[in-house]
Formats: sequence, C-alpha cells, structure tokens
Amino acid sequence: MRLFLIISLLFVCPSFVFSQSNSFEFTGLIQVEKQKISYIIKFDFIHNNSIEGYSITDIEGENYTKSKIKGTYDTIKQIISFEEIKILQTKSKEQISDFCFIHIKNANVKKNDGFLYFNSPFIGFYTDGSKCAQGKIYMQSDIKKLIEKLSEHIKKMPIDIPQQLDGSALTHVETNDTIINLWESDSIVFQIWDGEFEDGDIVSIYINNDTLLDKYVIKNKRKTIKYACTEGVYTIKIVAIDEGSYPPNSARIVFIDNKKKYEVLSNLKKNEEVIFKFIKL
Repeated sequence: MRLFLIISLLFVCPSFVFSQSNSFEFTGLIQVEKQKISYIIKFDFIHNNSIEGYSITDIEGENYTKSKIKGTYDTIKQIISFEEIKILQTKSKEQISDFCFIHIKNANVKKNDGFLYFNSPFIGFYTDGSKCAQGKIYMQSDIKKLIEKLSEHIKKMPIDIPQQLDGSALTHVETNDTIINLWESDSIVFQIWDGEFEDGDIVSIYINNDTLLDKYVIKNKRKTIKYACTEGVYTIKIVAIDEGSYPPNSARIVFIDNKKKYEVLSNLKKNEEVIFKFIKL
C-alpha cells in the first residue's frame, strides 16, 4: 500500500518532516478537572531545536485567545517543551493579569500510523509567576497535512489518506480502509447489525490483541460491544469471514463516544478487512 510507505518513513526518519519544512501544527484539547477546552499550537523552527509560534485556546468559543509560544522540539528524541508568553488576540473580557499561561515541559511525542501525538501534564501561570491551574493536554498532528508534506518530497503517486469518521453523515468503508479518530469516552462502545435482511454475513472483530467477536453471524438485532480504554491507540479490525447468501458482506456499525455517534456502512468480500484506530484522549 502507498500509505505504508509514508508511515514507514515516519518511523524510520521521525525528523523528516521538520528537516524539509519549518512549520508544523498540533490540534487537540486541554483538560482541567472535568472541563475540556479546544487547543491548537502552530510553530516554526527558528534554529536547531528552538521553536516559536502561537497557540489558540477555545477555538470557536467566546473566550477565543491567541497567544505567543516559545520552546524547543527535539525531533530526534521526540520531546517537546513550550510555554505561552503573551496574548496576541482575545475575545475574552478578562484582564490580562487574570489570564493563565500554559507551560509544557518535556512531553514525549509518539507516533502511530501517520499521527504524531502527545499527552502531557501542564501547569498554568499568571503573569506575576504564581500558579493558576494544572491539568492535562492532548494533542495530535494533522494527519492530512503531515502526509501531504511527505508526499511532496518523495515525489510518489497520490497517497491514500486515512479517513476520519463524520458524526453528521454515514461513512462508507471498503477493503483496506483505515479510519482514524480521537476518542474521549473511557469505553469504546459500538453496535453492529444487518441493516437490511439477514443473509448469513459472518465477521470476526478484534481490538488490539483481544478477540471481541469470533465468526459472528450478523443479525438484524444490534449487537453491542463495550471495551474499557485508557490513554493510547486502540485498533479495531473487522474481518469478513463469509459473504452470506447475497454478497458482499455488509454491516451497519455505530460507534458511540459519549454524546457523539459515528455511523458506518461496511462492504467487504470474503477475507477482506477494515481498520478503525481510535486515539484515547
């Protein structure tokens, strides 16, 4: 697969993207107790491992704030540190002295199938240096931009960019598709069923090294699967064992992440598979 070539380059040469391009972006969220706030960082390499750029907090909210950041990113050891140092733009009505500036120290950047991501504690400080908050930050690189950057440099054919589930529409998946999404809930919950009539379609479903369903005959009645998860990447593989009386093997699936629902329709031939990767925040 062409995608495999790109992913392989990421694991063999983690600094490849940065040696060819001076800017990069991570998106995600910050969490303080039960509150979760959208967060983006975008930075340029100034010299060696030094970076400068900006962060955006509460991206579409009433407290949208853009701040300048400075720090370091060692692309060999894959360690990033940065801090917000001043407000560039804000919609908030708070006084500047009441703003809490995020500091991240020695976060380990990890790689998984095209994603660069990091989860790390953070501490917030007021402008006078006193502590104002602490929590966790969950960030990932933009997979589409990342792969597009790589494809420009290796001059290969167009790359199959992994899909992402859309909560507002039915996602159609076929053989060898890889779908990657963030996941918030503490359990991966999904339902599988035959959306038309029962014709003997059979699937096996795996998550990481565990077998969830072995040669399961899909019914009209929904089968619910719940799998506890902590931080990390969870890979769900669905394999078509039999196409039933009316090929192909078709199944309706809905992934339930707290209040979000992602509806999927799979169409597979015998022994074909589709993969879903969820990054637990």
